[in-house]
Amino acid sequence: MLNAENIDQSIENKQITEWVKTHTKPLLAYTMTKVSHRETAEDIVQLVFENALMASRKQKDIGSVKGWLFSILKNKIADHFREQYRHPSHHSLEELNESGDFFDENGNWKSETRPGQTETGHLLDDPEFTNILRRCIHALPPRMNAVVQLKYMDDRESALIIEELGLSANNFWQLIHRAKLQLRQCMEKHWFKN
Repeated sequence: MLNAENIDQSIENKQITEWVKTHTKPLLAYTMTKVSHRETAEDIVQLVFENALMASRKQKDIGSVKGWLFSILKNKIADHFREQYRHPSHHSLEELNESGDFFDENGNWKSETRPGQTETGHLLDDPEFTNILRRCIHALPPRMNAVVQLKYMDDRESALIIEELGLSANNFWQLIHRAKLQLRQCMEKHWFKN
């Protein structure tokens, strides 16, 4: 027998199913640019839908579903990096290159996969360069990775990051400085050296 609660739940199930079908791919693609592992990205996107379902029960006028889901996603990604900062677990560049497609056992480019010079001259337009840069960022120690991701990838204000992570301003800038030094070393090793 149908009652108001069953009807509401049926409508809710159809709504969340439609959101998942429509928005999973773009949410996952965006998340993959921010985190290093597909499984982590999938977990974050799943949390987005769980939170969206809970919030939709309280908030009936959502407006732009896509914009709303992406705002939830950005918060979940920030939560991920805050958690990573609080409970670090280190991943090396070698772990990120598990397939062995780009680098040899010494961490140098394999000759057949070494990228050439870019015709445009702008490295950020080169997908191979940005791939290596992303790998170097993900190879940073977790606390540095979290700060770099929030500052440069999510374009958050320094004061907000300091507050969210409970850092002193001095500690924040030390992490940024050390991260830049490690990124420079990694990029010199994996991109700029011949």
